[in-house]
Amino acid sequence: MNAEIFIISKEQIKSLSDRLRNSIALDSCIAELNKMLEIKSVLLWRADAAAACCGPGPSNCLYEETQMIEDVLSALDKGDVARGASILDAYAKIVP
Repeated sequence: MNAEIFIISKEQIKSLSDRLRNSIALDSCIAELNKMLEIKSVLLWRADAAAACCGPGPSNCLYEETQMIEDVLSALDKGDVARGASILDAYAKIVP
């Protein structure tokens, strides 16, 4: 089995924002955003499930991150690359 490692970091997000601003490989950027959304959604699902027995955890932060990625994808879907890149810049500021 070939496992792919995907880590979401400030550097990765900034690089993605730069690539969007320079209109480099938009399809690749969208695929990367979808992968990020998938990862954050699974983490959010697990955090919500753990909250049922262990109390509140990082759900709020994960929810905010998920919403920001969805907002970027929505902006790109509407052709507003500048807005998508701007949201990514804001997202980079909250990623640990």
